[in-house]
Amino acid sequence: MECDKLECVMKFPYLGSCINSKDGNSEADVMIRIGKATGVLRKMDNIWRNKTLSVKIKLRIFSSMIIPTVIYSCENWKDSDIIRNKLDVFHQRCLRNIMKISWTNHVPNGTVLELAGQQPLSLLVAERRFRWLGHLFRLPDAKHALEWIPEVGKRKQGRPKQTWIDRKSVV
Repeated sequence: MECDKLECVMKFPYLGSCINSKDGNSEADVMIRIGKATGVLRKMDNIWRNKTLSVKIKLRIFSSMIIPTVIYSCENWKDSDIIRNKLDVFHQRCLRNIMKISWTNHVPNGTVLELAGQQPLSLLVAERRFRWLGHLFRLPDAKHALEWIPEVGKRKQGRPKQTWIDRKSVV
């Protein structure tokens, strides 16, 4: 058996996700997931342009094909305003494209969601994270993992980072 040295990298793909070893930030992974979902969306352009299919069927196809692609492994993402905003912008752009609602029509985002019968993608991600958290709480030693805060030297000046437990009461 040879002893090859492994290359030290800052980020690498694993099971379709981008693992960032430097700071655990998930923004790169979210952007990759949005890119993959956009690719699937573009491959289905003939469906979105088809005038014989109803909007209801198009939205069901969107919900079953595109949304699972973009939120794959979302339970492990860092919870931040930037990530939530990127997900909601992608979702709104897709819904407006499918429902043929132009930005020049000045239709609010809430109205687009009501017409589509959907909730914001950031809320769907939050639900999935809490469902995953419920599974973790059933494990015997899970509370130790949730309360763990890494010590990486001296804390930066300013407001402390929020943990899972802190974030639970916000949503």
